[in-house]
Amino acid sequence: MGRTAYICPSQDCIDAALTKERLARALRCSVDEASKAELKQELVCKLR
Repeated sequence: MGRTAYICPSQDCIDAALTKERLARALRCSVDEASKAELKQELVCKLR
């Protein structure tokens, strides 16, 4: 079974989730830098 985490649809929330390790804490696993960059790109594109 997979794990999920909610990130509110704003640039500030996305930045906080990725830079303050909130996403890793919510998922209870480490998130590597490449995955963070890819996720950020996808989420920012969806904001437009």
